[in-house]
Amino acid sequence: MKKYILPILFMSLLYWSCEEEVEEEVLPEVGIVGTWNLGYMIEGFVDSSNADTIYTDGVEFFMISIFDSVGNYNIATQIFGESKNESGTWSVTGNQLDMVGIGFLEDENPSYEFTSTNDNLAIYHSQIYDPDLNSVSFINLIFDKETND
Repeated sequence: MKKYILPILFMSLLYWSCEEEVEEEVLPEVGIVGTWNLGYMIEGFVDSSNADTIYTDGVEFFMISIFDSVGNYNIATQIFGESKNESGTWSVTGNQLDMVGIGFLEDENPSYEFTSTNDNLAIYHSQIYDPDLNSVSFINLIFDKETND
């Protein structure tokens, strides 16, 4: 009996001394992971063919969005002298980007449609209905992916 106790104790020691490694879950590649610089935005009204295109200048008007592979995001923007920052978590279902964060975004938990390629990211945002204008406004943000040469 004594010859079985030592191996059992040894096996028990091995079992309880092994630590389970905790790794952050890496989200599947969805084409949004990376650092994105806003190139331009298009804004207008859904029921109108008129829209304005506003290009960023990199100084007075810019936006940098960083989406990491574990579901965190950071946005830094400069809008004509006013700096704003936003951070939080993101997730994607199909072509729907959901963001939960603290910062300057007007929506509490915004959800946007998006498309992406290797070099470009387009995020589409429809605003709420404006009864004074009897219309729904929209903003499309077009980003270029930052590359590390």
